[in-house]
Amino acid sequence: MDFLLNILSHWESALAVLLVLGGLIFFHELGHFAVARLFRIGVRTFSLGFGPKLLKLRRGKTDYCLSLIPLGGYVALAGEEDEAEQPDPKGKEIDGVLFAPEELYSGRPRGTAFWSSWPVRSPISCWR
Repeated sequence: MDFLLNILSHWESALAVLLVLGGLIFFHELGHFAVARLFRIGVRTFSLGFGPKLLKLRRGKTDYCLSLIPLGGYVALAGEEDEAEQPDPKGKEIDGVLFAPEELYSGRPRGTAFWSSWPVRSPISCWR
């Protein structure tokens, strides 16, 4: 019980840690998002956190989410779940949103967009 009271008495420090961690996660995931959009890959979801969604906003074809567990995040690309199959010439409907065939990640060389962005992302993330 004393442990829990000790944590609660330092809520400012815990909040500061969450804000700094959240900022790092945001910019990391923003790198994935920006490179996907640069290569014209559709983004289904941009989420800060994991687990149940606390907030969800759809802008265009992308759902922007804030989830319960703030220890990470993810960018879900259109068509990445069925990488092995060739894209349908008519596109694919995912969660009620139609993505054109050229927006799908499937059918592209594996990892091309993200490995090619490393020279740009690495110096930016290491710069102090």
